[in-house]
This record gives sequence, structure tokens and C-alpha cells, in this order.
Amino acid sequence: MSAPGPNALDTAGVAGEYDGAAPVPPTPPPPPPGPPAGVPGDLWTALTSYKANYAAYVVSKQASHKTAYERALAIANQAIANLESATENNDSTIQSFLASYSETSGDILDLQTKSRDIQTKGPALQDQLVQAQRLHTATAAEVDDTALYVKSAIVIGLLIVVGIVGIA
Repeated sequence: MSAPGPNALDTAGVAGEYDGAAPVPPTPPPPPPGPPAGVPGDLWTALTSYKANYAAYVVSKQASHKTAYERALAIANQAIANLESATENNDSTIQSFLASYSETSGDILDLQTKSRDIQTKGPALQDQLVQAQRLHTATAAEVDDTALYVKSAIVIGLLIVVGIVGIA
């Protein structure tokens, strides 16, 4: 049996008996919690410092704690002001985007309407184009045939006048 001491463990059911196991170290305190989601680190640090220094000032009434918690409060207020400014800037940017989008969406709607018109009227216009091209080609061919007959008649007339071909 071991001598009783500060590390004596009660494993055999007898007070003060030590079984030779290594002493169990004390459990360290859990780390302080970090900032909650959405709270910037500088604001969290300032608030934590304010809380600790204010509590210390209330207990001790030392001027150094008062100065520290007032400074932490000023830093927290500045961090909040910076966040409000960033929020206002974001709001302004969002409003600007929405205004731009509403202007652009009107243009997009016009383009979509024109695109639908082209899709519905396009095939009919293409048919009209093909018909116009065929008509133009046929008219050109008729003009060429007529010109050939006219030229032939002129040549025959000249030959008759010259006397190479006689009229019977």
C-alpha cells in the first residue's frame, strides 16, 4: 500500500489507497467562444473587452479598467458605424442594379417580342422572297427570248433588203 497523498485514488474502495496509476491532470477550461455567425471579429473583440473591463471596473473601481472599457465601447461603436455604412453602400448598389435591370429588362422584352415576330412571320416572308426570285428569273428569261425573236426578225429583214433571201 502506498502512502496517502494529494494524488491518491480511491480504486480499491479504501480511502487513501493508491493503485500506482498516473495522476489525472485537471481538465483545462474550455476556450472562450468565438464570434457568432455574422459578427465581425473586431466587433466581437471590442465587445468582449468591454464586458471584461466593465466587470473589472464595477468590482475594483480602478480608473484603468474604466478607460479600457470606454475605449472598447468606442471601438465597438465605430465598428457598428462601419457596418452601417457598408450596409448603406450595399443597399445603394442593389438599388442601382435594380434600376438598371428594370431599364434593361424593357429592352429585353422588346427584343423578345421582335424575335417572336420574326419566328412567326419569317417563313411567310421567306416564301414571298422565293416567289419573287422565281418571278424575276422567269421575267428575265422571257425578256431574253423576246430579244432573240426581235434580233432574228431584224437579220431576216436585212437579208431581204440586200437581196440574199427572196420572198417567194
